[in-house]
Amino acid sequence: MKSAGDTAPEERAISVSPDGELTVKLADVALKAVLSDKIDPEHKDTAWTVRANEVELVLRKETKGFWAYLLTGGKAKNKLPNLETDWDRWVDEDDCIDEEEMESPPPVAASPYEPSESAKSAASPLLKDNSEAEVLFQGLHTEEKMVLFASMWNASSEEERKTALQKLIGMLDSASADHLKSADIKGGGVLGERDMGAYPTVNITHLAQWMAEFAMLSEEDKVESFARCWNWCDDQERRLTMAGLA
Repeated sequence: MKSAGDTAPEERAISVSPDGELTVKLADVALKAVLSDKIDPEHKDTAWTVRANEVELVLRKETKGFWAYLLTGGKAKNKLPNLETDWDRWVDEDDCIDEEEMESPPPVAASPYEPSESAKSAASPLLKDNSEAEVLFQGLHTEEKMVLFASMWNASSEEERKTALQKLIGMLDSASADHLKSADIKGGGVLGERDMGAYPTVNITHLAQWMAEFAMLSEEDKVESFARCWNWCDDQERRLTMAGLA
């Protein structure tokens, strides 16, 4: 149910469109944003509440699926100043319970982007002797990086996963890791395989070749490869990687 709260009607305006355009006007404050994908403004759960110091909106995606970023264009475009994710209220996909009954599963959404040039490359960013490894890795889209981490995890033995996790925990709890700590890893004790079905629209052309080369590495080199890729990620990508360890 939509609620106006304490703000006079003539001083407020909130609107959302199916294309994901969001406008909030409250007194002398205005916010305009474009969400990553389409939403369903007519969904029964759509609601907003205006209070003295906050506006809470509940919106439903038109098509269920993972959004790497809240706003269209990701971190590089359409980024609003002073806008941060409230990680205390973040819900991982595996923890999300949707009680809405569906007669049939939703269609798989088409990929919102063309595969990156790095995703098409035959050269792997995981090999220590590849001088262009960092450039290749940084050239991957966020979703492609998540697929790569999951693939590396699945291509490792349980003992190698344990060692890689211990390495990650050590990096998180070092003095230089100011924002993230090992306590942020949900379900870090689970060493089983990752679900590759979480990113059905992501295509890395030579992934099988990359993984065959990765599987030939020693345990030490595999762990170092994990660590290098982790250090090349930004905070958002690191949080998504950690969420994948749940």
